[in-house]
Amino acid sequence: MKEKKKNLDRDHEMTGKVKKFIPNNELSYTWNFKTKPEFSKDTIVTWRFESLDKNKTKVTLSHSGFTENDRQQYDEHGEGWTWFVTRLYNYLTKGEP
Repeated sequence: MKEKKKNLDRDHEMTGKVKKFIPNNELSYTWNFKTKPEFSKDTIVTWRFESLDKNKTKVTLSHSGFTENDRQQYDEHGEGWTWFVTRLYNYLTKGEP
C-alpha cells in the first residue's frame, strides 16, 4: 500500500511574541496558528543552542503547551517541524533547500 505524502511546503501565518532571548543560547516565543482557526491556541516554541566546538552547534527545538485535547494539533505541528528541520539541516550541510 502506497502512503500518500502530505504537501507541507505551503504558506502559513503565525503570530507570536518573543518571551526569552539569550544571545547564542536560547530563543523562546509564543506561537499561534492564524491560517488554521481550529488551532488558535498560544503554544511556546523554544530553540536552544549549545556550542560543541568551533564549527559545530547542537540545536534543540521544543514546542510545548499542548494538552491531551490538542492531539491533532500536536501531531500536525510535529510533522511540520520535522519537515522544516530536515530542510534547514539540508541547507546548512549541503546547500540544498
